[in-house]
Amino acid sequence: MTIAVEPVAIEWLAEELAYVGAKAASSAARETLDGLERELHGGTISDDRAEVMGYLLGHGLVSGRIRAVYGAHAEMQATALYAKTPQGKVLGKQFSDANSLFKALEGHTIRGIHVSARGPGLYSLTIETDEARVVTAFDGSGIDVRSVEVSY
Repeated sequence: MTIAVEPVAIEWLAEELAYVGAKAASSAARETLDGLERELHGGTISDDRAEVMGYLLGHGLVSGRIRAVYGAHAEMQATALYAKTPQGKVLGKQFSDANSLFKALEGHTIRGIHVSARGPGLYSLTIETDEARVVTAFDGSGIDVRSVEVSY
């Protein structure tokens, strides 16, 4: 399955690839980015290069570079493209699974909700209801359900 790239996104993505390529430490990395750029100009990214695109978009989104350099519309396009990469699909599944778990809490009486910073870039959300206690952790790689306790 290939990833289609909207023509409006090709221009700023090509600029970003050139920027990253100029900073690449090895000729192998530059060759990989050059191959990605060739595919980009064709309007699709192959499965073979989708992971590289995911790293490029992920770094640009997390660092804020895409929004700062190319604007809010590019950031929205990058977010949509990222969701189609292998990394974006994994992240999407993590949140879908967590939402399924949270949906199971519908109808319960909420006794407490607690958010905490557990360390740099690591956060937790605890939800306590009349029947359960769910602890989740969030970090740069996504969401993880740490524990589920059920009351009888």
